[in-house]
Amino acid sequence: MFPSAAPSHTTRNTAYTRHKTKAAAASRLKSAASREIAPDCPRPKSLKRRAAALASLEFYCKTYKPKIFDLPFSADHRRVIAALETTILHGGQIAVAMPRGSGKTSLCEAAAEWAILRGTRKFVLLICATAQHAATSLQALAQTFSRNEDLAADFPATCYPLRRLEGISQRRLLWNGTPIVQKLTAETLALPNLPPSPTAGSLLATAGLTGSIRGRKWITPDGRSLRPDLVIIDDPQTDQSAKSPAGNAQREALILQTVLGLAGPGKSLAAVMPCTVIEPDDLADRFLDHAKHPEWKGIRTKLVQTWPTDPKASELWTQYKDIRAAAMLAGTTPGPENDFYQTHRPTMDAGAVLAWPERHAPNELSALQNAYNLRFDKGDKAFLAEYQNDPLRDGAETASILNNRALATRLNGQPRHRAPAEAHWITAGIDVQQSSLWWVVAAWSAGFGAAILDYGIWPRQTAEYASLASLRKTLATAYPGQTLEDQIAAGLDALAGHLAGLPWTNPAGEQLTIGRTLIDCNWNQSESAVFRVCNLPNGRTIHATPSRGRFVGAGSRPMAEWNHKPGDLAGHCWRLPAPTRGEPRTLQIDVNAWKSIVADRLALPLTAAAAITLPGTDPRPHEMLCDHLAAEYRRRVTGRGRTIDEWTARPTAPDNHLWDALILSAVAASVAGCPLTAQPTTQPNTGRRRRGVRYA
Repeated sequence: MFPSAAPSHTTRNTAYTRHKTKAAAASRLKSAASREIAPDCPRPKSLKRRAAALASLEFYCKTYKPKIFDLPFSADHRRVIAALETTILHGGQIAVAMPRGSGKTSLCEAAAEWAILRGTRKFVLLICATAQHAATSLQALAQTFSRNEDLAADFPATCYPLRRLEGISQRRLLWNGTPIVQKLTAETLALPNLPPSPTAGSLLATAGLTGSIRGRKWITPDGRSLRPDLVIIDDPQTDQSAKSPAGNAQREALILQTVLGLAGPGKSLAAVMPCTVIEPDDLADRFLDHAKHPEWKGIRTKLVQTWPTDPKASELWTQYKDIRAAAMLAGTTPGPENDFYQTHRPTMDAGAVLAWPERHAPNELSALQNAYNLRFDKGDKAFLAEYQNDPLRDGAETASILNNRALATRLNGQPRHRAPAEAHWITAGIDVQQSSLWWVVAAWSAGFGAAILDYGIWPRQTAEYASLASLRKTLATAYPGQTLEDQIAAGLDALAGHLAGLPWTNPAGEQLTIGRTLIDCNWNQSESAVFRVCNLPNGRTIHATPSRGRFVGAGSRPMAEWNHKPGDLAGHCWRLPAPTRGEPRTLQIDVNAWKSIVADRLALPLTAAAAITLPGTDPRPHEMLCDHLAAEYRRRVTGRGRTIDEWTARPTAPDNHLWDALILSAVAASVAGCPLTAQPTTQPNTGRRRRGVRYA
């Protein structure tokens, strides 16, 4: 028999092709099976919890991010959360400034997740100061969707496909054989298009504010074209750009023109800007100012809403600072400072109101202690900006000018009690406290320059430097057994005699007298005592007028627009109503305006005609006065179409009583006829005894 013929080449190729095709089909089936996730995708664990989370951003944060939001929310947090909900649901723009460490960025990231999971917003764009910061925020959001166990349990259609990627962004998964469209890169996170999930086809993307932002759009798997409908502008400035007017202007224009135009014609855009004020009038400061950007809802929150009000608290916190500094140097902190705080805590805490009482480190005893530690470590300027969102204003606006060192150099070389030759008005101001009286006497010249002639505390103290909390002699010890009203009245009467007996002179040696004295009666318990003293006959040693400081803010009616009644007298930012019911006329003072007038003159060169100077050649005796004059700062505020200065005590709440007394002395000079310009408009009062004008 002949052997069978060998398979031809064509036959062998055909068999190999069939085998290859069969193997490829088997491989595809195996690959498809490994990529198919429909059978494994779980159902939502708790529909009730999921529905509650979608209805409340606060519930969402506490339920799915308990390790981030591990402390109770404060009232400020809830206020911000409510504003975020409103903005996401209804559109608009909101700028939120919270103290550093308050979780504002985490809140806004949670708000972005909430908006996406609800399906309210489909294209969220995260914009940060730099592209690197934006990528970090996107990474945090991606990790939430892919790694958060509780979120994955209730939102499996959104989270499970991302978890199945297992960090391999190129992996192509299937849902019942249909490819799932999802994307995770350094700049974009496209959520899985699993119907009927509200997040299907949604996108989160990032950008740096100064990078490429224009023309952003996203084509969804079903062919729709989306533009951003929620923009989160997270801390859009750097430390360097915040200090540059040009940099601030550039970034402001980018937000207004480019970012807010991303939605396209006829589309609404919700914009959220979590920010921190770094410098006065920086980018954050501008968008938080409703007068500058009324279309933005600005929310400023403070770490400390009210500082301690007990007069002794300031001195105790100063002692605490020194103890803490020594402990840090010795390596024993925390310890001694906590013991001191625990001992004196009732006084050190009295009157303080903290926005977030639970905010403090484990080795700190309270949120107030945490706030003081931050202020001591960072300094007033950084603390006020970053934790109070109320920065100190530089330049002619205060802080760098009204400081202890600068004020101590304003010496005119003249002895106390000697008025300059050009001074024509000698006036006094008395600030009334429960335990003491603080007074300043100054000589004023046309153009409103002044030389402070003397100042002090009544009852007189033995030490050159004294604080209200540490007085050794008080009205109570000087006039024991009397009521508080009688003590104040007795003190005022004795102080009047003391001031009248001091040798006020001019360079020619002529005797002068105090022509005007204003006494503060803002404190209700002092009012009756001040009225009693001011009602005394004109033959008394001083001719005093009660006065009240009025806060006339940017949103208030200017004093010049107040109703004028017959018998009223009015001057620059002061009003003297006609007498009523036999009581002395009480002078009303716009204290914001007058503090700015005096502060400006304390910043002028000593050679300027309108400068305010201190007596003597040695700055050391004036340490207490300079501390009082530097106790407050101002900030520019706009409202009702006008911009003014509003004055606030520094965070440490230092004594400011001599500052208030100097303001009263200045207003007394204006009432007496001293003009604010260089040209006198009335016949000046020389202040000599024979020509002293009495004013009651």
